[in-house]
Amino acid sequence: MQTIKLSQNQKKLILCIVSCVVWGLIAHSYMLISSALSHDSLNAFVADSAENRWKYSIGRFLVPLLRQFFGKISLPWTYGIVSFVIIGCVTYLITELFEIKKIMHILLSAGILTVNLTVIAMVATYLYELPYDMIALLLAVYATYILYKSTNFKSKYLLSGLLIVLVEGIYQAQVCVIPVIVALITIRELSRNTQKISKLLLDIVKYASVLLLSTIVYSVINKIVCKAVGVNQTANFDFIHGMGMNTIKNAIHAYLKVVRRIIMPFSSLNTLLIIIVATTPVIILIVKLIIKMINNKCGIWNYILVC
Repeated sequence: MQTIKLSQNQKKLILCIVSCVVWGLIAHSYMLISSALSHDSLNAFVADSAENRWKYSIGRFLVPLLRQFFGKISLPWTYGIVSFVIIGCVTYLITELFEIKKIMHILLSAGILTVNLTVIAMVATYLYELPYDMIALLLAVYATYILYKSTNFKSKYLLSGLLIVLVEGIYQAQVCVIPVIVALITIRELSRNTQKISKLLLDIVKYASVLLLSTIVYSVINKIVCKAVGVNQTANFDFIHGMGMNTIKNAIHAYLKVVRRIIMPFSSLNTLLIIIVATTPVIILIVKLIIKMINNKCGIWNYILVC
């Protein structure tokens, strides 16, 4: 009998998938066996035409197509296992991007990606959406993988752009994974000091341009789909209008909110003091940066890029 020889990449992929399935069964089996419907699950346990129209209206126009494959009735156990396998593929791509090779590190990565607040919340009350959202996550990570690993122009930019459009057509929020990975890889390269700052900056501009153009294409397609099926677009989910200055304002507001929640239980500090506490770490960082620049221990672009 002829034995099948697996490459190192194939063995790693199998390890990632098996690890995620095991982690998933340990952490989520109770909900897969004893799923208690709640929140949106009550409305979407059976996906009828009304549920599909709702998906079109919020910009997730590819979900009704995916339902043709998965079926109209949510199957908790099947959805769970399929999702864990998809997360296994995500784990493989992540470990390749960050050059994670040790088995223990791969196992821990699988655990982090399978047992986290996002997946726990999805299994708890959005189980019927879990495989779709994990497909969107896989496409987002794969788009980032192509941007970094491909040397062909068409696959590097056109294919990654197409994948981003698909991500947004399934679940818009998963597109946020792309800039996070880009930021982490950039920080890694800065710490290694193996690439020029100009190249890293140029890469960020290129990838941001792909993301922006893909989002514009998605927005146009979404409007066309909504008109074609005869539904009104829900403004709250049209996130392209929230880009730009609103993003900066929301980031500042979120930062101050976190600081307020941390210190308020211990005192009745007023808003001015909260702002002072929130800005102190930033001031310290700037002072340290100036001191290191004076001592010629670092370049300003390293710190600016990391920030």
